[in-house]
Amino acid sequence: MKYIYIYLLLLQLAFATTYQVNTLSDSSDGSCSDGNCSLRDAITLGSDGDSINITAKGTLYLKAQLPIIDSKTLIISGSGVNDLNISCRKSCRHFKITSGGLYLSNLTLLDGNSTNEYPDSGGAIYADKSLLSITDAGFSSNYSSGNGGAIRVTGGSLHVKGANFNTNTAIASGGAISLAPYLSMPITFSIESTLFKYCASDFGGAVNATGEGNITKSNFIYNSAKTQGGALNLEESRESSDICRISETSFYYNSAGLYGGAINSRAVLQIRQSLLAFNDADYGGAVYLKVNNTNTNNIIKLSMIHNTTLAYNRAYWDTSALYINNTYDNNVSISHSTITNNVLEANRAIGAIGHYLGNVSIKNSIISHNSDNNDSTLLDCSTIDSTHFHSNGHNIMSKNDSPGHECPLNAKDILTTQNQLASFQDNGGNTQTFSLLQGSIAEDNATCTDNEGNRVYFDQRGYPRSSTTCDIGAYENASTSMINSALILYLLN
Repeated sequence: MKYIYIYLLLLQLAFATTYQVNTLSDSSDGSCSDGNCSLRDAITLGSDGDSINITAKGTLYLKAQLPIIDSKTLIISGSGVNDLNISCRKSCRHFKITSGGLYLSNLTLLDGNSTNEYPDSGGAIYADKSLLSITDAGFSSNYSSGNGGAIRVTGGSLHVKGANFNTNTAIASGGAISLAPYLSMPITFSIESTLFKYCASDFGGAVNATGEGNITKSNFIYNSAKTQGGALNLEESRESSDICRISETSFYYNSAGLYGGAINSRAVLQIRQSLLAFNDADYGGAVYLKVNNTNTNNIIKLSMIHNTTLAYNRAYWDTSALYINNTYDNNVSISHSTITNNVLEANRAIGAIGHYLGNVSIKNSIISHNSDNNDSTLLDCSTIDSTHFHSNGHNIMSKNDSPGHECPLNAKDILTTQNQLASFQDNGGNTQTFSLLQGSIAEDNATCTDNEGNRVYFDQRGYPRSSTTCDIGAYENASTSMINSALILYLLN
């Protein structure tokens, strides 16, 4: 069956037509065979699987939304993200796709506005029960009075790679991107090597999503949400299998009015080899995690923060870095991470990790020198339910805070007020890290496994960890011989 499908796909491509758009005019004479082919005509004439190459350079000003791409898939490629702009002049949406697909690349969509479109979501693109793929494209100054300042997808899938979202705004959710299922049709998404900057909305300053997704090697900078998820807001999903996985990604200077300066999540969240720094909110300066697991299968899911740094985040009322308020059938695992220099503005005995509900395990992590801004009291960790907060050892804390509410210490944890970290800087890899001071007690004092007993081969930067004893925290101060032996062990497994 697989080979029949591939054969039919190749057959379709063999008979596909390629249209060459050679004008920046938004005219329509219903023909592309007269030597003058507009984008509007090419979309109208294009059949399922056809390609449209825009060779013209400059700015194409649209008079109205382009023809709806309905029940067909088109491949549209521009002359370059810096060479071709398509502008709606704040008066229309660029594209609408229904029950079809669009592969879009090498252009910039700007000044879209979905206020007068139906529905009023997706300032540049609205995709309904469709596949949308974006590669090497820009989205700038697009606006939605509903959801998705640049892109709104309901049901289907979104794939973004090498894009730049700058100054997009939505009134409701997803300043850049808003994703939601359509009735029983789920949504899946992947975002890679993409920048989100100066985007804003009420929920999810840059991205608001429900569904299974992956975000990797991307950057979220200076995004804001009035209510929750300064950069990313993850809604609770009806699908028990839905997890949002984030890796090698940085969240800088994002802000939320209430919950989660960088991320607010009601979905299972797994963060690896990433950085969350200089974000702020009232509750959870970096992350606010509230997973309720109301899915029908009632499967216990594991949220994870692994090989990740949370630093210089700020909360104005409760929990400066990571606020955890899950139900008890949802677990959180923190391992080989560095949580430091986060500040709580309110004069309250609540730490950088604030545990309220849910099962939490922590191992091989540095949680130190987090403080109360008013009196510089060290506030690393606090809980109201110590029976569900577990240390699996090999953690460094600067103080065991809040008598009666402190996070439990394992016999193999280290309690010290001495700083173990060098400067916060680029030490290689995709994200900034804290290296270890020479002679730090973090060196060779960790196991090389996470809370679940899995072998840890790399640190936050993607550099190999030791094959025998590892360093505590997100950074591995490994010698060349240690790196070689770790690489050999990884390859053998």
